[in-house]
Amino acid sequence: MPKMEMTVQAFLRAQTVLIVGKDEDVEDNGLADKGHRLYFHNYFNSVSLMDHLQKGKLYAYGTVNSTRQDMPKFEQDNKMKRGDCDYYISNNGLLAIKWKNKKSVRFHSNYHRPDDVTFVKRKKKGGSTENIPCPRVLKDYNKYI
Repeated sequence: MPKMEMTVQAFLRAQTVLIVGKDEDVEDNGLADKGHRLYFHNYFNSVSLMDHLQKGKLYAYGTVNSTRQDMPKFEQDNKMKRGDCDYYISNNGLLAIKWKNKKSVRFHSNYHRPDDVTFVKRKKKGGSTENIPCPRVLKDYNKYI
C-alpha cells in the first residue's frame, strides 16, 4: 500500500475516533458536508452513532448487531426467504434494514434509501444461478469494505 494512502487511512481512522470519542459538534472538525462516507463493521455501529454522524452531515453506513440497543424488531428469519428485505426508517431518516441471503444481515445507513435495489447472482441447489434483489447498501458495503 502506498505511503500516502496509508497516511490518509490513518487520518480518517483518527478523525473517526475523534468524532465518536468527543461530545463536540461534528461540524467543528472540518469533515462535515464534504461528501465523506464512513463505512464500518457491526462492532462500531449503533443508532446513536449514526444519528450523531447524520446531524454532522457525514454519510455513514455499516453492518449492525441484532442485539444492539434501540434496534427495531425485524421479521423473523424463518419467515423470510432468500432476497427478502425488511426495513424501518426513523423520523430523522435513519435506515435500519435487514436482508436475507442464506443468513440474514442487518445494516444502518443515514443516506441510503430502502427502495434503491439492485440484483445479485446466487447459485441454486442444482448449480444454476438466479438473480435475487439486494439493497444498494449491501452492494456498497461489499464494494468498499
